[in-house]
Amino acid sequence: MQYLQRRGIELLIIDEVQHLNGRSSASSDVTDALKSFLDAGVVPIVFLGTDEGKDLFERNLQLNGRLLAPFNIRHGRPLRKTYSRALVIVRKGH
Repeated sequence: MQYLQRRGIELLIIDEVQHLNGRSSASSDVTDALKSFLDAGVVPIVFLGTDEGKDLFERNLQLNGRLLAPFNIRHGRPLRKTYSRALVIVRKGH
């Protein structure tokens, strides 16, 4: 966590979150670390992935309880508008 602060990182993006959906101890370690990041409030975290990633948050209620509602990026919508809207949501939640 101190590394993020020292580097001036203001937003952490976790891509391909559906790959954390396993029930292995490695996945549990990663989700536990992410919960610690969220509790510390060091930076906002954005989770990106396919619909398969929803299972991770539905199954892990402790992680889910620390998050805002999901934001769906629709195909065909101009990316600039999509990302601008997503950033507004992140800023309001942080």
